[in-house]
Amino acid sequence: MLFTASTNTAPSSFWFLCYILSSKSLLAEVRGEISKIVTRKAINGIDTIELDSTGFQQHCPLLISTWEETLRLVDSSSSVRMVAKDTLLAESYLLKANSVIQMPSGTTHLSTEIWGPDAATFNPRRFLKTKSNEKLDAAGREKRKLQVQGYFPFGGGKHLCPGRHFAFVEVMSLVATIVYGFDIKMADGSAGFKAPKSDFQKMGTGVRKPVNDIDVLIKQRSGFEGAKWTYTVGKETDIKTVSADEGLA
Repeated sequence: MLFTASTNTAPSSFWFLCYILSSKSLLAEVRGEISKIVTRKAINGIDTIELDSTGFQQHCPLLISTWEETLRLVDSSSSVRMVAKDTLLAESYLLKANSVIQMPSGTTHLSTEIWGPDAATFNPRRFLKTKSNEKLDAAGREKRKLQVQGYFPFGGGKHLCPGRHFAFVEVMSLVATIVYGFDIKMADGSAGFKAPKSDFQKMGTGVRKPVNDIDVLIKQRSGFEGAKWTYTVGKETDIKTVSADEGLA
């Protein structure tokens, strides 16, 4: 549990934030979505910002698409399976019984045959569900099928990560707080936000880490100074409020 939390969730959050900050237009659109799940009020005389973490699915489609695209680009975990019996794939490849098979997600996540010629390019709208892509022709449906099969940042089958929903809420709440409540810029005064290159994939890690640290200046956005953040979590019928002090401080 500790290995998974420290080697995947933290770097995933880092890259997610980097991709958002690297585009001013994307940052503005994402902030607009987050504003729909944020309520600001005074509680016991304290300026409080409450983020409804149950509202991401309904109100933040671009933020979610950006998250899924981030995982597609930075996740390179491998699913490991034992071959139960001799299996012939594509009438060409024989998988012998009792062999161990490793399936690296990075191969399919960056495949141009699956994602198109821009497979290596960040596209925050790649996973957006719109009316135009709800009705697909046969070729479109086949392409969608390949993408579903080729996208497995959390594994698949009965070994699909049981903590993926917790990780989703955790990362989305953290990044939404930083994006909506803070301004971040390069410490050297250079224009724009520049994300570092990713390091070489290391054994046991699912998400590549940055090759180097970056120096940035972080400050609360104008009008947010001194505000306290709280979060609603759980089902709509059983909502619990968690303060930043005990949750995502």
